[in-house]
Amino acid sequence: MKWSLLCWIFVTVQLLLLDKFQHVHAADWSATQSQKIHPVLVGKDHNSLLEIKIESAEKSVFLHSFTLSLSGCDDLKEIESLQVFSTGETQNEDTTFRFGAAVRPAKTVVISGNIRLRQGTNFFWISCRLHPQANLDHQVDAHCTHIRTSQ
Repeated sequence: MKWSLLCWIFVTVQLLLLDKFQHVHAADWSATQSQKIHPVLVGKDHNSLLEIKIESAEKSVFLHSFTLSLSGCDDLKEIESLQVFSTGETQNEDTTFRFGAAVRPAKTVVISGNIRLRQGTNFFWISCRLHPQANLDHQVDAHCTHIRTSQ
């Protein structure tokens, strides 16, 4: 009995981790996404939803777009806009360098831009702004389903 419960807990934790941390690999680059579980606040211009870490083996790779799924959100009308920011090799939530333009929410959104990836580590983070009347009991969820590069 104890062994089956322990196996069930282990498999459940593995599935939860797979849902929150995903890894994509291409010939010259690889990407990992991670999601912090924390409140998204009304009145805050930049709420972190997702961090994407891209490792580039070459300095000739250009990033063109991120495709994001918002299928886990309770109500897309409560999201005012989504943005992507680049923080280079530093893992933080700096808003100095925006990648592409802000977009309106939809079940699937594409945020396009053009940036040369540094050889090594490149951090990006997905930000959202809520409408002032958004219900704070609702869930806001995003994950990256596709990354388009020059390679």
